[in-house]
Amino acid sequence: MMRRGQVPTRAYELWEQAGRPVDREVEFWLEAERQIEQEREQRKLSGPPEKR
Repeated sequence: MMRRGQVPTRAYELWEQAGRPVDREVEFWLEAERQIEQEREQRKLSGPPEKR
């Protein structure tokens, strides 16, 4: 689950890095979601093994 605010913040950063283009909000939003989910999965896989 993504924390509230992560996606809008990342989408805004991506939008700014791209030169603030018009009419591409959805593209940046979806890319932000994808990046954050990928980072979460990487942390999950690289984390310490769970105690059983």
